[in-house]
Amino acid sequence: MDEAFNLCGEPITYEDFANALDEAVGMPQQRISISVEDAMERGIPFPFPLMKEESEIYDGTKAVRQGLMTTPLEEGLRRAWEWFLSGGE
Repeated sequence: MDEAFNLCGEPITYEDFANALDEAVGMPQQRISISVEDAMERGIPFPFPLMKEESEIYDGTKAVRQGLMTTPLEEGLRRAWEWFLSGGE
């Protein structure tokens, strides 16, 4: 396959992300609410776009049509957590 893809799974919110992280590590994480404007003003990095317009460039439809598969968020977070706990081995 000689193509590039901007990949993503199903659209999620930051609340979905936080809940999946809680599930992956087996306990609730501390959450701090902050407005998008405040986060942008402070230059706080986030793992995915804050604005709807930014997120519209990510779409996994083309990849799925060509037979590529994504890993569900919860599974990917769980695997990453287990890897971290193992010391990265």
